[in-house]
Amino acid sequence: VIPEPGEYLGLLLRPADADSPLPRIVEVVPGLAAHRAGLRVGDALEQIDGEDCAPIPLNSLWPRLWLQDRDSVRLRVLRDGTAIEVELP
Repeated sequence: VIPEPGEYLGLLLRPADADSPLPRIVEVVPGLAAHRAGLRVGDALEQIDGEDCAPIPLNSLWPRLWLQDRDSVRLRVLRDGTAIEVELP
């Protein structure tokens, strides 16, 4: 899935599937906001701005990650069972 225009945060997601009910980060671009915030490949995206990601389809999540009309986005990811909250950019 290719994100729409806006500030690119530097992450790509894999849709939820039978192995993971949450979308997973499959790429973090070095030097961009996601990398600077410490996000890692394999992190599961649990919330965007306080709203649960499951069971929202991935193509509906992308607009919530754009920074077209705001300065930041809050993400909550799960890493090895631990919840981590970050604000991008």
